[in-house]
Amino acid sequence: VVVLLGPVGVGKSLLASALAGLPQKNDVFRVGDSAEAVTLEAKSYRSRWLGRSSEEEVVLLDPPGVGDGDQDAARLAQVVRTLREFGTVSLFLVVLNSEQPRIGSVLENLLRLMEECFGRRFW
Repeated sequence: VVVLLGPVGVGKSLLASALAGLPQKNDVFRVGDSAEAVTLEAKSYRSRWLGRSSEEEVVLLDPPGVGDGDQDAARLAQVVRTLREFGTVSLFLVVLNSEQPRIGSVLENLLRLMEECFGRRFW
């Protein structure tokens, strides 16, 4: 399981589509044209890495982003529930906006929560 983590609107779903070998516009990982949240529930998709038949199969998990205020607590709880359902995570990908590469307090809180859930092995 590969989990994409990060703030709302940084391109997690677009990256998930690329890693699955899907076109930018697809029915699995929907993307928007603004920084507004499009992914409101965690989406998972089983695919070959980069869509290549010669690569290993992987499950890509695209949970909702955090950082747009009101929904953060509910979204964080959903991320934790979803990760517990999957059990084992092979890779966490932290997705950042290249124009704002600093880790803000929202993302810092998300990473601390992941550390609480998975312990020091998260790092």
